[in-house]
Amino acid sequence: MSDLIARRVRLLGPGVPTFYGEPVEIVRGEGVWLWDAAGRRYLDCYNNVAHVGHCHPKVVEAIAAQAGVLNTHSRYLHRGILDYAERLVARFGHGLRQVIMVCTGSEANDIALRMAEAATGRTGIIATDNTYHGNTAAVARLSTRRPPIGGYPGHVRLVPAPDRPDGAAFAAHVARAIAELEAAGHGFAGLMLCPVFANEGLPEVAPGFLDATVALVRRAGGLILCDEVQPGFGRLGSHWWGHDWLGFAPDVVSLGKPMGDGHPVAAVVARPEVMAAFRGSFGYFNTFGGNPVSCAAAMAVLEVIEQEGLMARALDSGAHMLGLLRSLDHPLIARVTGRGLFLAVELMREGRPAPDAAEAAPADAVFARERRSGRQRSGRGAGPDRGMTGRAEAGALARVALAGWGGAMMPPRLVQIRENAVFEVVLAKGVRVALRLHRPGYQGRRAILAELDFMRALASAGLPVPQPWPMADGGLIGEAGGRLASCVTWIGGRAIGAAGVPLAGGVAEQEALFAAIGGLLARLHDAADGWAGAAGLARRHWDAAGLLGEAPHWGRFWENPALSRQDSDLVQDAAALARGRLGRIRRAAPDYGLIHADVYRENVLCGGSGLALIDFDDCGHGYRLYDLATALVQSLDEPHLARIVPALLAGYRAVRSLPAEAARDLALFVMLRAFASAGWIMTRAGADDPRQRAFADRAVWMARTVLKGDAPWHGAG
Repeated sequence: MSDLIARRVRLLGPGVPTFYGEPVEIVRGEGVWLWDAAGRRYLDCYNNVAHVGHCHPKVVEAIAAQAGVLNTHSRYLHRGILDYAERLVARFGHGLRQVIMVCTGSEANDIALRMAEAATGRTGIIATDNTYHGNTAAVARLSTRRPPIGGYPGHVRLVPAPDRPDGAAFAAHVARAIAELEAAGHGFAGLMLCPVFANEGLPEVAPGFLDATVALVRRAGGLILCDEVQPGFGRLGSHWWGHDWLGFAPDVVSLGKPMGDGHPVAAVVARPEVMAAFRGSFGYFNTFGGNPVSCAAAMAVLEVIEQEGLMARALDSGAHMLGLLRSLDHPLIARVTGRGLFLAVELMREGRPAPDAAEAAPADAVFARERRSGRQRSGRGAGPDRGMTGRAEAGALARVALAGWGGAMMPPRLVQIRENAVFEVVLAKGVRVALRLHRPGYQGRRAILAELDFMRALASAGLPVPQPWPMADGGLIGEAGGRLASCVTWIGGRAIGAAGVPLAGGVAEQEALFAAIGGLLARLHDAADGWAGAAGLARRHWDAAGLLGEAPHWGRFWENPALSRQDSDLVQDAAALARGRLGRIRRAAPDYGLIHADVYRENVLCGGSGLALIDFDDCGHGYRLYDLATALVQSLDEPHLARIVPALLAGYRAVRSLPAEAARDLALFVMLRAFASAGWIMTRAGADDPRQRAFADRAVWMARTVLKGDAPWHGAG
């Protein structure tokens, strides 16, 4: 190791930073794991570059495939940069519709500063006094890490970083800085900040914190420059972008590190009038920014985030890790906070910050080695009855299970660990399948066989759903380590969205999407009613007992720990109302029959041939309106909800009859799904997990809405 360090100094010069007092020589990475030169494996708890995992096969494949065809700069016409820009800006609101592709976050922030100058005709810039925005000469002058040669320039003002949730105090500091810039003749061009104040230590700010500051900046004619290099692309779990979480509309957004999963690609996204001012003032071009290989890498990252539900994982894993950190008992720990996979521990000694203690922490404290015992936690959050293994153990079990299907051409790729661990696999015969390791105790062998029968019947009727793929001996269910396993055909495409993330597209696109979902569900219900094996299928019933009985399938939702006594009583009043109304609905076709029962965004895929449905793990006998309700429950906060709901019903009615009086019960079934989710989370997360509160709040809101005889979409939009 000493020879390697000496060689590094000789060839790269002095002062090149390394992590840890004893540097680690890393030679290989895969997923969340890194290996050093001695073959020792580490769980990478720090890296904010490999956003979707080290060497993710889809990203590697995209880079290799495009590099084998063409790589040149963006002065030539090429569809790759346009396709990516369209996908990227679809994730933004606030009129942010145009993109400049670059190679690093530093370049992106440098351009953002120049955009502010071009749009305002002024040069004054404000940032916080404990920030970092990059390495170019312009942005390095905003950093206090190492003062610039010659001192800070006159056009830069640094304001105190927030250390408490006092938006008015922060706004007052910004107001003084604007006045100083104006008095000095520089004028005020813009305020640059990270929306979670990451380098400032993740202070306890909350949505609305920046409202007064934003209003002040607007009155002064400046721009809001939002550095999303660290929080962007879903790291917060709850929102795709940090500015949407904090609740403000930026003029310019800079992107970087996670955008290419380690490939050097970054971007600036701006409103058209800001972009026009910049283009008119600077003859800017970037030789490698937006090259075809970079765009292919960035596109693959977007697709992986969407297809693998990584935002939900960030929320889940972050909540689990936050709970573990808060359980630590150490005299120096003064504060623990986190948002998704952004976590911070503040160390204090005798009421004062203790940076020396943080610097002295051994590498093992933050870069956890896998111990010889092999004990490890799941990549997702764990609760009192999670019942799932860790990623490494799941991978080992998958390889054992695949022997029943004749083995695989390459290692199985873990897609998700939720109720089941799901792997993408190319079998030895070249067939692409989804291997499912079923959660112990959730569905037994008989129920899984019934689910596979249902999928086979739907596929035979022409529905775009997976169908079972048999083992080498003709069976359908294998076993590994006490876990049941099954394979179904792989369905390509990307999920239409994720929980907590605003739907992409405008109102017309969203109406078309939900009309297509309605039509697909109607086809499923028609096919189920026409299948001779439906009546005797050994699956659970999503009926009054299964949803509202003393022991609902997903738990006694009225006992959710986040509910107050008053809210629990309210929910039970609404449940009593629902029992009476369900008693008036026939438990027979067309109102009742086999349903999917989990039509969440993550389970609706969009591909070249239209929509497809996956994950029939919860399918069973139930009210058909429950399927329509599950398709809506994640969209209750959508601004176009009042247009989405009629589109869903119209799409359904274009294929299958749905009387107006039945549709009036739709809000009731949305409430029932909200109740079920509030029960489900109780056995999947700890009592202090923030999802308990989120699911409980939704259940209470829906209960209150239904008790008033209302629906969430009345008056929406």
